[in-house]
Amino acid sequence: MTEKTGVTRTFVPKAPHRDSLANHRLSITDEGGTILVHFCPINACGAVWYPNLGKWVIYTPVSAAEFAAALPKLGVRLADAAALQAWLDEIMVAAPPSVLN
Repeated sequence: MTEKTGVTRTFVPKAPHRDSLANHRLSITDEGGTILVHFCPINACGAVWYPNLGKWVIYTPVSAAEFAAALPKLGVRLADAAALQAWLDEIMVAAPPSVLN
């Protein structure tokens, strides 16, 4: 908060762009196959769909590397397999580390 105005300056949160949601290579499911994980390089955000809640949880702004590293802390376990490596490769190429600069 600023002392003069008492206003907290922040950014407008962005959801995944529809074009990124249409790209299945930017999404992966958890090891149980129920939680959907998506990274949007267009809006620099990560999203997790929790079907038991019927809700998306969106993390923005975030780089691909930050989002991937945060998933275990969010309770999302991705199977360590070729699909995971393909997803990581895709999101890292789609969103270079400088996306937040």
